Amino acid sequence: MIKRNGDVFAISNNQCQGVRSSVSLYPAATTRIPRATTAPSARMTHPDAQQNSKEANIALSTYVEKWKNRYEDAERKHKTFLLKSEKARREYDDLQRRYNIVVEERNHLDAELNDREKELNKLRQVSEKLFREYQQLKNQHEIDSGVMHKVMQQAGEWYKQNKQLKRRSTVLLQALPAAVDIDLTDANDTSSEASSNEEVEFLKRCVSELSEQVASLQTEASAARLHEFEAHETNVHLTQELEAEKEKTASQEKELVELRLQLERHNRVSKLLMDEVTALKDNADQDRKMAETYASEARAAKKRVKVLTHQSTLLLGALEPDERLGALLAELEHLKEALEMQAVRHQEQIDSLQLQLSEKHEETDILLWEEKIRLAEEDAQKAIHRAEKAEKKLVELERRQKTEPKSNLKSRISYFEGGAKEKIEVKKVIEESEKKNEIVEDIAKEMEEIIGGAIDAIVDQIKGGKFQLKSTDQNFMEKKPKDEQPEAVKEMLQILGTLRKRRNVSRPSVVAAAENES
Repeated sequence: MIKRNGDVFAISNNQCQGVRSSVSLYPAATTRIPRATTAPSARMTHPDAQQNSKEANIALSTYVEKWKNRYEDAERKHKTFLLKSEKARREYDDLQRRYNIVVEERNHLDAELNDREKELNKLRQVSEKLFREYQQLKNQHEIDSGVMHKVMQQAGEWYKQNKQLKRRSTVLLQALPAAVDIDLTDANDTSSEASSNEEVEFLKRCVSELSEQVASLQTEASAARLHEFEAHETNVHLTQELEAEKEKTASQEKELVELRLQLERHNRVSKLLMDEVTALKDNADQDRKMAETYASEARAAKKRVKVLTHQSTLLLGALEPDERLGALLAELEHLKEALEMQAVRHQEQIDSLQLQLSEKHEETDILLWEEKIRLAEEDAQKAIHRAEKAEKKLVELERRQKTEPKSNLKSRISYFEGGAKEKIEVKKVIEESEKKNEIVEDIAKEMEEIIGGAIDAIVDQIKGGKFQLKSTDQNFMEKKPKDEQPEAVKEMLQILGTLRKRRNVSRPSVVAAAENES
């Protein structure tokens, strides 16, 4: 039995053991046991208490089973982790052992390598010493063999000489009488033999010393030859390096000369460019000044045109009203303004083309465009000449109309009063108006042909991309579309339309009057 917060629970021994084990294994986990009842035990009856105790037992058993299962799972995981950790530890120990073995083997091999290197150095030194001794002994042996050969040759010569002397002595003894007793023994033989032995020993010592000296000198000579060979090799290597350096210096000198030439060319080109830039600036300043002068002249011309129009209006106001005379004067003023504007625009286009051509560097293009400009100027001069002729014709017509304004009015009045007697004068007036219309139409056609000729060709060349106009602040440099007709042509066409309307209006009235008179 467990008493907790006034509630009583009945738990079996196994369940208590499971709970105790779970609590002991997981001390940090807080086991919460749900309450079986919410009401106090004093107020419950006996069957209610039994029912609540059963429910509490069931809940506690399920709770204990759940924690028991969790504990078993945790134990299994713990065992698997222990096995894995043990296996990893064994593998780590094995790898550590192998690593230590490999390190020991490496240290042993390093020590053995050092010992072998020391032995190799010792053997190299000993072999060098033996080689030097061998060279010295070889040279000494060669010297000794040479000396022995010379000694043997000398001994052979002495032996031959001794035999010859013995033969001579025997011949002489045979030639002498037998009574003569000659003592052949020399008293000085012993001393001579002793001195000769000493001399031989001294000569041997001298020969051995000389042979040693010769051997040492030969070893020194061989060492000197070796040094000479090494010096020759180093000399050859240095000569090769010297040749390579000479080639490098020669190539660098060539590059330096080329760079100097390029620098000189760049300097010349920069000077030429500066001269061209200054010339272009001067030309631009001159063109700007010319444009300003042209603009001022255009403004002055506009002012003069305004003054002249004002004066003409005043003069027309002083005269008697005549519709045809006013229309002709207005048409004349419009034509003058249109011609002036066309001339100004043409001159502006020529100036712009000249500015653009001044920026071109190719002489061929400049010559071609100069020829085109010259042709355009000739066409413009022809157009101006034709316009002047047309102006003269218009002035003559105005003079004729000014001389007989009243006669025309009287002729109209007399025509309406007298009938068909004045038909000839009406025909003359109609013919004069038709002539004026034809003159104006001819002028318009000529201007259209001129504009469609040289100027349109130049504008087409500009649009085609042969060259580009320089953009400035002046209005005359603006690019106008090709299809748009000039203002002068528009004004001429308007004038022609008004004249045709007036002619159509005047003709029916005259015809109707003639029919009434008839």
